[in-house]
Parts: sequence; C-alpha cells; structure tokens
Amino acid sequence: MNVRLVAMRATEHRPWAGAHSSDGWEVASPWHTHDMHQLLYAFEGSVEVEGRSGCYKVPNQFAVWI
Repeated sequence: MNVRLVAMRATEHRPWAGAHSSDGWEVASPWHTHDMHQLLYAFEGSVEVEGRSGCYKVPNQFAVWI
C-alpha cells in the first residue's frame, strides 16, 4: 500500500472535523480544522469518525489518526 506524505502544517486541502462525546450527557462540537494531526482513542465504548468518504465506527482499544 502506498501512503502519500503530507506536510504536517499543510494549510491547503485541510479536512474538516467535528466531535461528539457521550458519557451520559450529550456533548458535540461543530465541524472544524486543526493545524496538525490528532490521535483519537477511546478507553471505553467506541469512536465514530465521519468524513467525506464515509462514517467509520472504531472499537475501544483502537486509535484513529486524523
């Protein structure tokens, strides 16, 4: 598999991201961007990541590199 390298601070074509957390209370954040990459991890439950190419549910003990 070939993975394209991207400059860490690339400002063009930066993907948009949003966040939603549920621990008994519903918490959400609007779509936004980050200057650098982010590692998302759930100790319990699962993580759901939505992007232009689809929606992905990731179980706990796994991480998502954004």
